[in-house]
Amino acid sequence: MKVGLVGLGRMGEAIAYRLLKTGYKVIGYDRSDDACKAVEKMGAQCAQEISYISKGVDIIWLMVPAGEIVDHVIAQLKPMLKKGSIIIDGGNSKFTDSTRRAAELKADGIFFLDCGTSGGVRGREDGFSLMVGGQKEAFEKCQPLFKAIAVPE
Repeated sequence: MKVGLVGLGRMGEAIAYRLLKTGYKVIGYDRSDDACKAVEKMGAQCAQEISYISKGVDIIWLMVPAGEIVDHVIAQLKPMLKKGSIIIDGGNSKFTDSTRRAAELKADGIFFLDCGTSGGVRGREDGFSLMVGGQKEAFEKCQPLFKAIAVPE
């Protein structure tokens, strides 16, 4: 399975590492060339434009700071996403923002999961703690992905 990952800072890079380690293909995007080069060295692809990240993926994980930037990234991606696509916000957004985003995307047939992600840089090796909210159908489709990056049971 191929996963899109927007935001390749410390946490995003660590998520890419864990996904690649468990056999996922990752196409990432970050405004930083250095961040892109780092994940490419691990075996991920890095898109030159955010719009390219949606090609060939049904799941896009956002690891950008909570707040308006999440809305901005979603607005850039939304026109390229097909019905049934899933956006996961891993940036610990405020629950009211997540509820609003889920409703807005649902109107276009796009799923939205909020996924509080913690573990810091140790998450790269030890796994992340995840708290996921959203529609059951989307969660079930993403459950193997969550298991790939989470702290082992």
